[in-house]
Amino acid sequence: MALSTHTGGAADKAGIVHEALWGVRGFRFVLEGEAESIRIEEPGEDGAEFSLLRGGFKEYWQAKRQITGQRNWSVTSLKDVLTYFLNKHREGDRCVFASVVDAPELRMLEENAKAAESLDEFKSQFLNVERRKHFVELRNRSGCTSMEEGMPASRQAVSIKVSGD
Repeated sequence: MALSTHTGGAADKAGIVHEALWGVRGFRFVLEGEAESIRIEEPGEDGAEFSLLRGGFKEYWQAKRQITGQRNWSVTSLKDVLTYFLNKHREGDRCVFASVVDAPELRMLEENAKAAESLDEFKSQFLNVERRKHFVELRNRSGCTSMEEGMPASRQAVSIKVSGD
């Protein structure tokens, strides 16, 4: 099926199909025993298509197809998603960003934060000039108050899934 990148009806329908396909994947996790339950469009939760209860943690999924005029998602284009994710992290929850296209800045920060054993190692070994710029932008766009909060949030709160993963 070809998915339209034009605005309006066809693009809206394609977005709904994209969200539904990720939801089906969530149902599969429940059926295969990888998650205990799924809740679709939870009342009062405007930042997630669905949530899974997995390993004692609530995991909120945000599915976005693509952004018109850009190849990838940037920290800037994900501002609202990241703010929602940070709030969920503060509540002890986890979040997953699922898309057809990658969010390379966010994915790299997530991978680096998971690889680092400490904040000092993260800052000294993983944050080169460009990644430091992305990390500062992530903190600023999400409402994160410090590096101490931002590094664990990058490590624990967000996972990136691209169609085909």
